[in-house]
Amino acid sequence: RTWLTNTLPFSDRSLTLQPSTGRTMSCAFPILRVSSAKPASRRSSGFVMRAHPLRSYPLTRPEPPLHVVLYNPEIPPNTGNVGRLCLGVGAAMHVVHPIGFSMGEKAVRRAGLDYWKHVDLREHQDGNAFWTWAAHRRVHLFSTKGGTPYTQARFEHGDVLVFGCETKGLPSELVKRHGALRIPIRPQVRSLNLSNAVAIVTYAAIASISPPDFT
Repeated sequence: RTWLTNTLPFSDRSLTLQPSTGRTMSCAFPILRVSSAKPASRRSSGFVMRAHPLRSYPLTRPEPPLHVVLYNPEIPPNTGNVGRLCLGVGAAMHVVHPIGFSMGEKAVRRAGLDYWKHVDLREHQDGNAFWTWAAHRRVHLFSTKGGTPYTQARFEHGDVLVFGCETKGLPSELVKRHGALRIPIRPQVRSLNLSNAVAIVTYAAIASISPPDFT
């Protein structure tokens, strides 16, 4: 995998395409090479532009019911479990780098079982790339420092659910800037396992968005 955002000579390393539908879409999703030939390259504005033959990739993928975001995750099995969850509810899974492991690690694929290859996985090079993509979307952050219980949130189709890393959670500046929701837990426990927290909130959001699925 490589990111299209990594190969463009723009200072913010980001590109937004506007297909004929008028729908705006970030290009932070992975692009697959289909040739083993050594690509030609040239330098432009400090970045290397490579001419890879690319497999055609639809610019107007259907909007998933939810976007589940892991912000700098550190433990591979949690990411694999969340990927399987996302596939099960039809959500897109986003991973914001840097992360504490390689996405190719066996532990990730093992947790995702044979479903991993079917996960709608979208990786962002860093926080700036992610927030550029999320700029005009409804974003919900989740943190132990949040003030409002997640059960009081109003979820809509296409919402973005953001969860922090296992050891530190979301950066405090993000929580201050955007606010955050919390999962109520007793004081004896600092936090829930990341994949458990994602499952609790994601299913609550899906139940709110698609009630017929739960009747």
